[in-house]
Amino acid sequence: MVKLWDDEATEIEMFSVHVLMSLIPTAVLIFCSFFLSIALWRYGSNSSMVVHSSCANPWFFPMFGTIALSIGQLFYERWYSLTSNLGLLIYTITLLVLMKEIDKDIVRTAEFTDFLKQVALKGNSISILNNSASGTVEEIGDRNQRYFEGNHEEENAEFSA
Repeated sequence: MVKLWDDEATEIEMFSVHVLMSLIPTAVLIFCSFFLSIALWRYGSNSSMVVHSSCANPWFFPMFGTIALSIGQLFYERWYSLTSNLGLLIYTITLLVLMKEIDKDIVRTAEFTDFLKQVALKGNSISILNNSASGTVEEIGDRNQRYFEGNHEEENAEFSA
């Protein structure tokens, strides 16, 4: 067992311990990124606003980056600096591609929410419980809710006035 503060350890033993310790942060990143990539891929395949029909969709790109990052860590000292930086660059690019996909999903969600608000407004304005098209979605919805909860007398008086 080599201790970091041991004066009797050889230079090769100290070097190997430092190399292993320098790989720990990247190993943790690869481990976490692997599970996050799977979760994002499942979200993109099942739950996003634009569901792709194939399993190879843009939500799977971070997995390619994780694989590139992992492979970049496997080379020897001569190629390590090049391959590790190249793997990190590919990983970063795949995350940027994912950010573009997330932006598209956010825009689609906002459009869908706006559409549902317009449908609710139109549905409430043509409701038999609403004599006029005035009022916000919340006001009309509150009146309809009170009517369906059983306060028919108050609503009939309000609608007849």
